[in-house]
Amino acid sequence: MNSLGDTTTAWRPTLDELLDHGSSTAFASDTHRVSYAELAGRAEAVANALIDGGLEKGNRVALLSGSRGPDELVGLFGILLAGGSVVPLHHGAPSARLGSLLQSAGCRALVHDEASAALVREMDISNPPLRVELEDEGFVLASIGFAADVDLAPSEDLACILHTSGSTGTPKAVPMRWDGVRAFTEWMTRLTELNAKDRVLRVAELTFDLAWFDHLATARAGATLLAMSRRQLTTGRAIAEAVRALSPTIIYAVPSFFTKLCRAWPGEETLPASLRTICFAGEVYPQNE
Repeated sequence: MNSLGDTTTAWRPTLDELLDHGSSTAFASDTHRVSYAELAGRAEAVANALIDGGLEKGNRVALLSGSRGPDELVGLFGILLAGGSVVPLHHGAPSARLGSLLQSAGCRALVHDEASAALVREMDISNPPLRVELEDEGFVLASIGFAADVDLAPSEDLACILHTSGSTGTPKAVPMRWDGVRAFTEWMTRLTELNAKDRVLRVAELTFDLAWFDHLATARAGATLLAMSRRQLTTGRAIAEAVRALSPTIIYAVPSFFTKLCRAWPGEETLPASLRTICFAGEVYPQNE
């Protein structure tokens, strides 16, 4: 067994922190439920696969999920437990772009779900990384290859590298260090009074900074991360049905999400009593809504 969680960054999650929340629900959707103890075990397996494959603390690891299911949360925490810096990739992007971002970011490894395997095979990567493939519950299916050689010094204070959309050209890398992630997530935790009884609805992709509150702050508090599929996010009716079914206490999303929700919600019906906090960011809220 490898030694995990021994890092110089106090905000990086540790195995013991996850285990402390025990049987409490870490992740829930309309099809899955994962406890913190289960999350810890599966994330530890990912971390060990990365370390056994040559990953060192401070190395960069790409993360790709086609389902927004438990595998993505498991992959995220597996990378962090191994001491890696996360480079989230958006499943909806073309394979050529994903391969380019992976290489330009200096990723030594890639964690992806089974649903993304075909997309990964389409990537044109001259320096193939170690690949850790997960099934949809987050269990390791395979570990393929060895960590790629890159001309980058490890950086343990680097939490992640996000990328701009590339709508005006080539996507630009946006490094986020642990001190910045900590400042943001601690501020949001105080603002929302986040606690272990909360159920936080995850809306944003991990390629957006606000999703790091959803994932890291929620886990640190021992709260439940609620997930919707990408299909559910496309229409107001599907969003409304998911909000009814999942009963979130906190939603942090872009204004267009709330616009869809409000337009689909029956005028005579109040929002769920469980919903106590709504936060929005990333767009200007339409004045006529």
